[in-house]
Amino acid sequence: MAAGSSSAADGGKATLTGGASSFTTGDGGATEVFAGDSTSQDGGDITVAAGSGGINGGSLLLKSGTGVSGNGGNVYLNPGSNGVSAGTVSFFASSTFFSSNEAVFDVTATGQVTIESYGDLDLISSQSISLSATNGIDLDESFLYGFEIAPEAAVSSLQVTINAQSGSFTIPMHASHTVSSFYTLYNNRVTSDSLFFSQTINSVGSNCDPHIKKAVCHVGYVDIEITEYRGLDCTSDATIAFLVIG
Repeated sequence: MAAGSSSAADGGKATLTGGASSFTTGDGGATEVFAGDSTSQDGGDITVAAGSGGINGGSLLLKSGTGVSGNGGNVYLNPGSNGVSAGTVSFFASSTFFSSNEAVFDVTATGQVTIESYGDLDLISSQSISLSATNGIDLDESFLYGFEIAPEAAVSSLQVTINAQSGSFTIPMHASHTVSSFYTLYNNRVTSDSLFFSQTINSVGSNCDPHIKKAVCHVGYVDIEITEYRGLDCTSDATIAFLVIG
């Protein structure tokens, strides 16, 4: 089926439409296009192409029927198969490959799904992205970076607020007789089930070894005990870095 070409105006429009049903309990007619089978060589191809234009190229629309009291019709792309290898469904685009305005975009497969890119592959959401797998998620020894890191903050009145997955904070020198002190890190990424990791990244003094002895996570904050930070041993403020997981 082909529409006429034009050298002076728009090209002709070709339409292949299944019959509608006006019966209240009737289904709309299906539209089917089949390629030929082969018993010894390759199965036939199906080509559906829109016309080229001097200004804009023609559009290609595959649209299923609307159901008044039931379900809308489906659109199937079903490549042929045989004992050698199954056919493929290929898409070619010079810019945007796919765009959906639907509230839910669902891709379901009974077998393996592979998404491969020879450039960058971005997954972007205005809300959240969830990754789950029954047998775990394999990063294939890839370098993982781009964590949320907050600017350095300073402790004041034995507390500090840093709402990020990771960051650092400075603590003032303790009095000469003080070995340990207790602080509160307020952080809205923290839950009672979080894992809290820390590292001393700056301290001055031959016997100066400030570190977090204990960290107890609660919803929205962490109770911290910092020890080995005596004023006689340390000659400047110390800086502690942290990472929250979960």
